[in-house]
Amino acid sequence: MKRSPLVSVLLPFRDEEAFLDAALGSLARQSLADVEVLCLDDGSRDASAHIVRRWSRRDPRFRWIPLEPGGIVHALNVGIALARGPFLARADADDISHPRRLERQVKFLQEHPDIGVAGCLVRGFPASAVREGYRHYLRWLNSLVDPSEICREIFVESPLAHPTVLIRGEVFQRVGLYRDLNGPEDYDLWLRCFEAGIGMAKVPEILYFWRERPERLSRRDPRYHRSRFWELKIPYLVSYLHGREDLRGRPLFVWGHRLAGRLARGLMAGGHSIKGFININPAKVGGTRLGLPIHSPEILRERPGAFVICAVSTRGAREEIRLLCRHMGLLEGRDFLMAG
Repeated sequence: MKRSPLVSVLLPFRDEEAFLDAALGSLARQSLADVEVLCLDDGSRDASAHIVRRWSRRDPRFRWIPLEPGGIVHALNVGIALARGPFLARADADDISHPRRLERQVKFLQEHPDIGVAGCLVRGFPASAVREGYRHYLRWLNSLVDPSEICREIFVESPLAHPTVLIRGEVFQRVGLYRDLNGPEDYDLWLRCFEAGIGMAKVPEILYFWRERPERLSRRDPRYHRSRFWELKIPYLVSYLHGREDLRGRPLFVWGHRLAGRLARGLMAGGHSIKGFININPAKVGGTRLGLPIHSPEILRERPGAFVICAVSTRGAREEIRLLCRHMGLLEGRDFLMAG
């Protein structure tokens, strides 16, 4: 009987012949050799299957698993069912893992039994394709390392790069498998982990190289459009606020403009009473939105005990709001929360 590996790598792919060989090579060169790589072929029509079969013939740790086209969620759930290792790693077929990635992540989880999901820092490549917007996103992503930072930003966007993670197998037993919600399956998983109190953190090293290209699934698939992130996170945010006993009886405000309206409608539909909006634009202050008054931030001095949810999209706006709130003596988490 074959001994179970320590790590099972889940690598779903479809028609990735141009990059697959390099991705598999980076996994073959891992300093942690006790792995299996489940190559989940989601109906490829190019030479991808040939590449994987060639790898499996020379390295038995690689397994080609042919599937009917069913999408990434189906492929990942098949991989989870077949995985034999207690740790499950993700990887994408067009990216590169640092040679010590899995070694460092396994060590991290072994040393931190309270953490269920361990990511790492990422670097975009090739440099010529990484534009300023993507660099800004990567800076934000790499700034979230410890569990408190990840929890603080959980309602802003997905705080972990999906293909970087190493997950304890029991996490899926606690929160369930990936779900096909016509939205970002990874963000849904992190929100469920947050709701279940499962610790999430990152090894503070660049151990994964994320290929930037227009054909990336997150670039072209409507499931990863910004609107789908909002549709997904609002019910979790509603549930989170309902579970906060310290918020009962406190006036609730929403800070922002365009995104704030969508957020407020979702919160009200979920049973929360909104007292008004906050906006730093003098032209907006004094008006109304959704029948509610728009205030300047000074309303927070007049209404002690208020709780504010901030939904902004302008670059740098979150940090500006944080500074204003702190200047008024408000504490993030206790008195205000970022949600966009």
